[in-house]
Amino acid sequence: MKLWIYGAGGQGRETVQLVSDINRLSSSWDILGILDESEQIQGKMVSGYPVLHPYTALAQTDWEETRLIFAIGSSRTKTVVAGKIEEAFPLVRYASLYHPTAVISESARISEGCIVAAHTLVSTDVRLGRHVLINYGATVGHDSAIGDYSSILPGARVSGHVQIGHAGDVGAGSVILPGLRIGSDAVIGAGAVVTRPLPGDCTVVGVPARPIKREKE
Repeated sequence: MKLWIYGAGGQGRETVQLVSDINRLSSSWDILGILDESEQIQGKMVSGYPVLHPYTALAQTDWEETRLIFAIGSSRTKTVVAGKIEEAFPLVRYASLYHPTAVISESARISEGCIVAAHTLVSTDVRLGRHVLINYGATVGHDSAIGDYSSILPGARVSGHVQIGHAGDVGAGSVILPGLRIGSDAVIGAGAVVTRPLPGDCTVVGVPARPIKREKE
């Protein structure tokens, strides 16, 4: 299957490596190139692949044999980009990529467009929404639900029965204690320990995690 990778930054380069690791075991994906809206990088090579204007490239794509993956760490940026792409290309079809070292329960339900990176754990009866990123070494405990476009960043620990709303950002090395509900568009800072439920549109940091601002106030 052919593949477009959207995003020429660090997450894009990591996704190229992820695909390479998958292909070592089974030649599953043929990367066509990397898509990025930045004119400064278009026409250059990133990780051995050309960077192309997304709308020009996708306009010529045969979706019967090609898939797209968003390699974007920021959940909010990913949400905006996906909305524009789906409006322009209603027939778009997505890949989901799972690293060979990821441990994924047979009972987990994973929606389209997800990336599950190396040395991660997606436990029993977990639900991942569309375009969720589970980055290096992160774990998601049993019966948790991760909302569309959310990003669980390297080394984060999401305990069991946690619910994270749409477009949550869970920072590197952070911890969410069991059974908590995290509102949509919440940002959990790196290394924070979340000990109580969080409303949407908030940013929290520290141990225990405390809000530093409300995004829509």
